[in-house]
Amino acid sequence: MRRSVPSFADRRIGEERNSEMGYLRQKKILNRGELERSESAVPSRVGFLERWFKISRLSYPVPPHARMLPYTLGGITFVGFLLLFVSGLILGQFYNPAPESAYESIKYVVKEVPGGTFLRAFHYWTAQAVVFVLLLHMLRVFVTGAYKAPRLFTWYFGVVLLATTLLGSYFSGTVLKWDQESFEALAHYREGLRFLGPIGEFIGSVEAVPLN
Repeated sequence: MRRSVPSFADRRIGEERNSEMGYLRQKKILNRGELERSESAVPSRVGFLERWFKISRLSYPVPPHARMLPYTLGGITFVGFLLLFVSGLILGQFYNPAPESAYESIKYVVKEVPGGTFLRAFHYWTAQAVVFVLLLHMLRVFVTGAYKAPRLFTWYFGVVLLATTLLGSYFSGTVLKWDQESFEALAHYREGLRFLGPIGEFIGSVEAVPLN
């Protein structure tokens, strides 16, 4: 009788389970008395943080597999979104959304605002990095089988976030410049929505993109 060779995903799940079991064994070693002593050892300068947020409880054993780079891609993506939010908020203070004035406002940011060129470039390249890292994160989750129950809801949320990032934020950032590239990108986007039929009409109505 031939023995079946476990797939990469099955081996990875087995490794995660073993590491999680080891993590739980380490966690059981900490009893209530040790936890209270660790809380009392918090410096007084952060005492109010301890009282409100119990930051000492963040000190716990981390499973070995969770320390690897592929398992930090989700956190990197989250930090990227925060950076995009902050840089976009600053850029929005100088941006004029009117089609006839949008491009001129961007030129003003680049030429007149101190650090405007760096800020716009930072926002642009952070957006590229977020899309790339998010795709890698989704690929890692799929290959390792981490999307299966009980994480199905998290997987569906990630898929929606990916679609929102690509079709919403990433695309809108291209169009908002209202230069030649923006007009061409919008024309291609309209053709893509027309190709999708009723689904494209629904997406266009949600995004206020006329198809005619």
